[in-house]
This record gives sequence, structure tokens and C-alpha cells, in this order.
Amino acid sequence: MSGAGRLLAALLLGIAAMLCGCASAEVEEPPFDARSGPRFVRIEPGEVAAAGAAVASPLWVMTTEVTRAEWRAFGGAETLGGDLCGDNCPVTAMTWGEAAAHANARSEALGIAACYDLSGCAEQQVTLPLVPGQSLRRREALVCAESVAPRPACAGFRLPTRAEWQYLARAGGAHDLWACAGDGCEVRGAAAVEAWSMEQQAATGGLWLPYPAGWFWEPNGFGLRGFSDNASEWVEAVEVRAVGERCGDSYLPRGASGSLACDRLPVSGFSATTGLRLVRRTE
Repeated sequence: MSGAGRLLAALLLGIAAMLCGCASAEVEEPPFDARSGPRFVRIEPGEVAAAGAAVASPLWVMTTEVTRAEWRAFGGAETLGGDLCGDNCPVTAMTWGEAAAHANARSEALGIAACYDLSGCAEQQVTLPLVPGQSLRRREALVCAESVAPRPACAGFRLPTRAEWQYLARAGGAHDLWACAGDGCEVRGAAAVEAWSMEQQAATGGLWLPYPAGWFWEPNGFGLRGFSDNASEWVEAVEVRAVGERCGDSYLPRGASGSLACDRLPVSGFSATTGLRLVRRTE
């Protein structure tokens, strides 16, 4: 985008924010090359203390979950759902080690030092659940006995912390739970997801499938999508390192769940409904 284009985009975004009362965020492409993936949003520091939600320093944040096409572009192994869900769907069913390795691969492709030291992790055979239409049953996966904290002040891609994820999902306090920014957007999103779900369940016998990242729900006040619908997302574990955390509710329509809950998952395992979103500091 040219300098004039960025200025115009920033002005339009500011006007829209003033009209709707949304939290403001600068939306532009960060200074990455073409392999950096989808558009990112620059988020400034802030806090929602009552929710334990905070961003301590400016971040570039992925607008949606990592897609299947991105996962493969950076060397990711085929995961559950490859025969069933298209390239624009969120990639799911990776171990924590694979999620961290994806972050490292994106950093290294840009000549940036990776955030995670995964030398203590190893490739292992994992067995995938039997899914109608899924040909892949066993594959190699990077498995870590414990998660690894990112290197201090690393400049590369990493998983968000739980506090960062909660702040981003709430658009810095503009939305208490899962609301998107536009009038009527929840109704439109729910109707689109219901139609998609009925179509996919008829094709797979009731199997949960993600839908294309960012397609149905409109963005929150930060221009971000997919926090409490579609795939849940790995976040940084800060307590017991053998147990990771994931946030977001992929099992229920977000209007039914009404939460941005996080729960725990062994870092050596995976879930068919869990994917990832990456962040990177801007300085």
C-alpha cells in the first residue's frame, strides 16, 4: 500500500471509529514480505483489569486464525480435516510444539530470530481420530513434554499470552464478551454459520468442521475475527508447562456460549477444534 493509501485508510478508519464508538486501531500491512500472510492489525497497549486482559506493548496481530494454506506454506504437516475443509479454513489439530514451530518458521523466513527454542522437542507418530472422508490416520508431529517460554523481547512471531488474547477478543474493552462491531452483525453471522453448519453436517454425518477464517462473523472494534467462534486457539502457558492453554469456544455458537473462556490441554496432545493465531511486537 502506498503512503497516500495508508493515510487515506487511517483517516477512514478514524472516522468510522468515531461514528460507531468502537475502539480505535491502526489497520495496515506491517513491514513484512509477501510470505507474512494475511493483513495484520496494529494494536496499542491497554488493559481491561476486571477481565485480566492486557497488551503491554504495541503488537501486530493476525486478523484471523492461521489458515490451512498458510500452515502448509511454512512446512506444516497435514492435520485433521485435510480432506474435508478447504485452504481458507483455520488449520486445527496441531500439538503445541507444532504451533510454536509454525511461529518460528514464519520468523526465520523473514530473517528474524525465532522466539522458541524447541531443541527439547521430538518428532513422534500420532494417531488421528477416525473421521468420515478423512484418509490420513497417522502422521509425524513435533511433540514437547513441556511448553517453552518465548525468548525475552523476541522480535519474531509467537503465540499471544492469555491476557493478550482476552484483551484482543474484547477489542480493548469496547465489547464485554463476543460482540462484533456493526449493528445487526450478530444476527447476520449466526444465520450464515447455521446455514454452513447444516450443509457440512449433512455431508459429514454431524462432524464439527471449521468454516473459512473470517467469512461469517464481522470484525470486532479492532478489526479482528474468530475469537469466540470457529477454532479455539493455543495461547502461552504460564503455569504448569506440561499443560497448555487454549482460548475461544469452538463447540457452541457464540451467541449461545456468551463467553471468551480458556481451558487447558496437554501440550503433548492436540484437539480437532484447536488452531492458532500469531502476534509480533512492532518495535
